[in-house]
Amino acid sequence: LGDSQSRFSLLSNFASGMLKNIRNEDGGEEAAYTSVDDFVRKLGGNRVIKKVLIANNGIAAVKGIRSIRQWAYDYFHDVHAIKFVVMATPEDVAVNVEYIKMADECVEVAGGSNKHNYANVRLIVEIAIRTRCDAVWVGWGHASENPELPDALAATKERIVFLGPPASAMRALGDKIRSTIVAQSADIPCMKWSGSGLRLPPNVSAVPPEMFDAACVHTVAECKKVAADIGYPVMLKASEGGGGKGIRLVQDEADIANAYLACAGEVAESPIFAMEMATGCRHLEVQLLADSYGNVISLKTRDCSVQRRHQKIIEEGPVLKTVDGVLRKMEQAAVRLAKLVGYVGAGTVEYLYKKDAGNFFFLELNPRLQVEHPVTECITNVNIPAAQLCIGMGIPLYRIADIRALCNLNPFESSEIDFESVEQRQPIGHTIAVRITAENPDDGFRPTSGSIQELVFRPTKTVWGYFSVGSNGGVHEFADSQFGHLFASGSTREDARKAMVIALKQLTVKGEIRTTVEYLIHLLERPEFRNADVSTAWLDRLILRKLRVDQPNKYLAVACAAVRKMQEKFELNRAQYIQFLSAGHTPSPDLATTSFIEVLILNGIKYRVFGSKISPTGWDLALHDSHIQVDVRLLKDRGMLVYLGLKTHIVYAENDPNGYRLNLDGRTVTFTHDDDPTKLRTTVPGKLVRFLVADGDAVAPDSPYAELEVMKMHLHLKTTSVGGVIKLRALEGTTVTVGKVLAELQPDDISKVVRAEENLYDRWPGLASMSRHDTAPEPADLDPAWQATPKAGAASPRLENSASMAEADQEEENLATRVQRAIEVLWWLLSGYDFPPNALEARIQAALDDLCALAQWGSDVRLSALQPPFSWTVPPDVDRNFKTQITFLLGVLVQRFVQVEQFFETATEDEVVEALRERYKTDYPAVFEIVLAHHSTQRHRVVLAILLKVEEMAHTKDFMESLQAISSLSAVRNDIVVLQARHMLRRMHAPSYEDKIGELHVLLRTAADTRDQAKLQALVRQTQFTFDMIALFFTDTNPALQCLSLELFLRRNYHTFTLTELRFRRRGHSWNAQWSFSRPSSYLASEGVGGSCSTIPSTGSMLCELDNPSPQRPIPPPRTISPVPGSANHSPLTTNSEDISFAELLSGPGRRSFPVNPLSMHPATPTTGAPVGSPLAEDSAVLCGHGFLAMFATVGEASAGFDSVVLSHFLAPGGLVGSGGGGALLSERSTSGSLLPTVARRWALEPSVVEVLIYGQTSVEGAEAELSALMSGRRVEALNSQTAVQRVTFVVIMRHRAPFYYTYRRSMAWAEDAIIRSVAPTQAYHMELHRLSNYDMHLYPLNNPRVHVYWGKEKSPAAPTSPTVTTTGHGSSPSFYPVVASGPGTALNLGAAASSATVTASSSSSS
Repeated sequence: LGDSQSRFSLLSNFASGMLKNIRNEDGGEEAAYTSVDDFVRKLGGNRVIKKVLIANNGIAAVKGIRSIRQWAYDYFHDVHAIKFVVMATPEDVAVNVEYIKMADECVEVAGGSNKHNYANVRLIVEIAIRTRCDAVWVGWGHASENPELPDALAATKERIVFLGPPASAMRALGDKIRSTIVAQSADIPCMKWSGSGLRLPPNVSAVPPEMFDAACVHTVAECKKVAADIGYPVMLKASEGGGGKGIRLVQDEADIANAYLACAGEVAESPIFAMEMATGCRHLEVQLLADSYGNVISLKTRDCSVQRRHQKIIEEGPVLKTVDGVLRKMEQAAVRLAKLVGYVGAGTVEYLYKKDAGNFFFLELNPRLQVEHPVTECITNVNIPAAQLCIGMGIPLYRIADIRALCNLNPFESSEIDFESVEQRQPIGHTIAVRITAENPDDGFRPTSGSIQELVFRPTKTVWGYFSVGSNGGVHEFADSQFGHLFASGSTREDARKAMVIALKQLTVKGEIRTTVEYLIHLLERPEFRNADVSTAWLDRLILRKLRVDQPNKYLAVACAAVRKMQEKFELNRAQYIQFLSAGHTPSPDLATTSFIEVLILNGIKYRVFGSKISPTGWDLALHDSHIQVDVRLLKDRGMLVYLGLKTHIVYAENDPNGYRLNLDGRTVTFTHDDDPTKLRTTVPGKLVRFLVADGDAVAPDSPYAELEVMKMHLHLKTTSVGGVIKLRALEGTTVTVGKVLAELQPDDISKVVRAEENLYDRWPGLASMSRHDTAPEPADLDPAWQATPKAGAASPRLENSASMAEADQEEENLATRVQRAIEVLWWLLSGYDFPPNALEARIQAALDDLCALAQWGSDVRLSALQPPFSWTVPPDVDRNFKTQITFLLGVLVQRFVQVEQFFETATEDEVVEALRERYKTDYPAVFEIVLAHHSTQRHRVVLAILLKVEEMAHTKDFMESLQAISSLSAVRNDIVVLQARHMLRRMHAPSYEDKIGELHVLLRTAADTRDQAKLQALVRQTQFTFDMIALFFTDTNPALQCLSLELFLRRNYHTFTLTELRFRRRGHSWNAQWSFSRPSSYLASEGVGGSCSTIPSTGSMLCELDNPSPQRPIPPPRTISPVPGSANHSPLTTNSEDISFAELLSGPGRRSFPVNPLSMHPATPTTGAPVGSPLAEDSAVLCGHGFLAMFATVGEASAGFDSVVLSHFLAPGGLVGSGGGGALLSERSTSGSLLPTVARRWALEPSVVEVLIYGQTSVEGAEAELSALMSGRRVEALNSQTAVQRVTFVVIMRHRAPFYYTYRRSMAWAEDAIIRSVAPTQAYHMELHRLSNYDMHLYPLNNPRVHVYWGKEKSPAAPTSPTVTTTGHGSSPSFYPVVASGPGTALNLGAAASSATVTASSSSSS
């Protein structure tokens, strides 16, 4: 923005060059001017001007000073040959305006509106005299069209020169009313207006007062009458207005009053006139330059048709696409008008050109320099402000070098020029200018004010510009909204247009203000502008249609805004924490958080984004159940670099009073507040001029209710989309700030009060599912690169769905990269950075898998070559092999956890923070990092996963030091990892799985050999021998061990029951078993069950597990079970049958009870079962019964042998009936329809249960379908009609797995009771699920087989009762723990108000 960036040094190659180059081209010699005095003398001037007062501010002052200094250097090689004095208000000084820095002297003046400073004639004259200025340059705006200023300057003793037209010419043409009367008197075509028909005598330019008054409208009523005569639409104009002020379009009579008052308010005490509104017209201008000797020259033409609110926004020159000869006529008329009034200086005549008819009409003559005059300078190479200075010094036009060069004459000659006949050189290419204004194009170009943090303009050889402010400046509420002007030149219009678009895209303006830059780019790229097919109404039509420039994808904008705000909050919390430490206070632990929620409203839709900080630079953003990861870097200029997908984005943001404004890759998007539409607030600071409605009036939606003065403009504020009765809440004439409530509405229809709509369904695009949380999603409509971030924290995700995934694993992502990423992921998790809980396990596992890849790839990675996010020293022997590498890596990670937790072992957090502050006096951020890590709850899951991985890899001994460090922790919050570490340390000295099997084998052999019941009783209680271990002996070569292991399984499964009459029968290589069982009498007594049961033998009370025993079928007395003879159909499983009991194996013949539950070690008083229908009978009646067990290797074998082994046992205790044996069991029927009516059916009449033990299955896949098919059809009919079997349970035992129980119940029509698939039916009744009869219960899957969680959903909306489930237990351990939301251990009320419940049942150590 320095002087070297002036327009002369930046003209394109097609231009004729600077003044010096022009002289050389024309063959002349450069004149030597030793001083300004010498210059004036040699060029025939009559007044030396060495000091100029700039009676203006903003870009006008900047342009005037720069142009004249460039001229001074060209002629005198001294930029300070002319001294400049400037005026400055406190507001201008505060925003660091540029022109103050450029001046030689600065005079501070009063602030506020311009009547106190730049438009104050008395003040300007006083400063000019006091600072001994020779001339005053006013530029445009303020006092530039006030004829009192040249009169006052001329009346001074020093006769200070006014660098502009004389007062007489200004009065004749500067006033729009007088200029129109003069123009139509000079036969220049004019539009129909309120002064039509008024004419002056020939060669007279002074308008009599009565004629002037006749052309004005003085009242609203008069205005309505004149408008009706002209015809709507009409324009109301203040004659002293300009720059878009004091002009209003009126569509019908209803708008007359407000428009008239607005014009009168914007230009106080200015006369007002009405004029026909020309539609489909272009706004064309002729630039004039006149000297004090009567010479007038036309400096080409300009096209200023692109306007909004009748204020120019894009200008260009020369004019194109007009009827031949029209432009020449415009120029001749303009020169004729200037000569008529004796005009001096620079001026502009404006015309309206009708495209369809090809004719033009006079609009006005501006007796001043206009903002867009540099367009003319570019196409003519005439320095207009310097020409004004020369004219002020009395130099005639024909002696000014630029003018002579334009006329193709030698710049150094002194011959006079006939400007009416001389042939000017052709325009130099084409120039397009755009005004950079502090306006909000999304809000009808509403002016904005505020600070500017950064302003960067990058000029090129074809684009230049100037600004009134720079970086760290601003635009205050009293300034003009325009703070910059850019100019692009090219050999053609299209070249200039392209150059301007590129320049605008490279222009950077950051701050509180809004700018029109993006909107200008859009306009320049629209086809209408590219084809030069625009009119003065073009832009207004676009605004009326609420045209918005292209905005970023909404999801991209939401993601960037959310991560920007979250990062700002995190940094603010961190800064506050450190500030508290520095001040000697203990900060709140709430400041050490990494999880945030942002609610953003975009286009009326509310987006709720959940964010987790996963590393110092990484974030995980969740929108509903979809996630993306972004990585951010803060820039020094308050920007943010966002890595999202395969692209990076530059983000800047400002907290606008009206919302949160985001600049994303040069495009602006605003997130609004969730405002109440019944409260009418101002969105811009200014002065409340007046209310347009009275208090208590009924107002319609979107109707004007107040008038606000902002940056010398009067804006109408409109109501929201809600109509109703208005209540005024502010005073007219007062200054209001942004967000001030001016009025409130009592809505007519409350249903129309609409707030932002919650987004309930939208997800991040392309994120339908992710197997791993750091996997890049598929591309979506955002852009081709909408993928998950290439960096998750410091870790880069992989595109796992890529077609070349195999190659990506080997080439694109080498082993070192994977290990590096894994270390970073785990380190940041251990440092307190959180990850979404639903994906945490997958993320941890993926990182551990990457570390374990060291072994898969041959360990060619050297850890010493890695660069982790922390300082470390790798011992020389670590890289020997994978084992030492993985042990070292995991040890480093665990040590990070231990180091943090050791601080908090024996003291409160406040005490720890105080100690840390003393320890880290010069490094308070380290204290924050320690506290941040301590407060994370996910670190324990990371450490636990590491410990489990170490155990899985059998590296426990190598990890001894880390395990001991964890075990030394004593805080309760670390229990989960401490217990695991201690468990692993114990396991180091405990026998392995194979050792346990060997130990079990020895114990079984010892029990068989010694026949010691105490040893066997202890063996039943030893829970370290799991069912899958016991099952290994089912196929032992020793029949005694087979039988012993089977009875051990049964007694372990029925450990809460008393078993009697336990008998085994060998079936080939397998076994059958039968027994009677009962629940101890102490349990029956605790449940309130009394009476006696005649079926219970004296050896102990029994509990028979029945679902719905039949009360009509009497239970027969106990009997002696006879041996079951074999059958030929059972071969080879039925040979060598032999009855034997576990007790007989130990102590010889006889039957003995072998109770294992401590509560049933002694005989008890017989009791009767609970009556059917009682609470205890709803799930498992308290009765006695019998059991039968059959063993099969696989599910398929069980399906094939179920009829012949299981059903035949109940239907024919002495053997199968008929020659068909088991094969004919389900096919032969009697004539009565029952199965084999002649069978002895003692077992068939006794309530029983069946256990089918499957011990050789390798997988349960498909088992459910096979077993469901088995328990159907005729088998079910046989079970229902021929037996009293209440349930059939298939127990599938696999190595290293807890058993699977597939239970089919009579009460459920032999459907599977899947809710207890992971629980033995003999223990399931402890959970008392029958108490939840009002709920549909579902099992929630868990990895721990000892814990069972159930989800209950209410069956009906209105439950008739409110049952209460309470914690129950036997002995010292509770049976289950009902849980609702908060945790276990309390009663659970499941009344009608509850719609769902969660019940957790936890097996005790004994069960």
